Amino acid sequence: MYSAIVNASFAWCVQFLYDIANWMDITYESLNIWVFVVVHPLITMVLILWVIKLRARLKRVQKIKKKDLVVVRVDPPAIQMP
Repeated sequence: MYSAIVNASFAWCVQFLYDIANWMDITYESLNIWVFVVVHPLITMVLILWVIKLRARLKRVQKIKKKDLVVVRVDPPAIQMP
């Protein structure tokens, strides 16, 4: 059953690429190269750089919060027995 779903999904994606290629008046192979050799790696690199930037920003914020952190110890109230 799993392989049938994978095969159906693959067939749908290939047909979708054929339809887009016909709409753009280019071949399926050239669209495939554009999508999987140019566009996808560019998107992946942008996302990796974005994650690196966000991690650096998070470290900077955590460092600032750690510097401003004041620990106050409060002893619980004494329990008096009747």
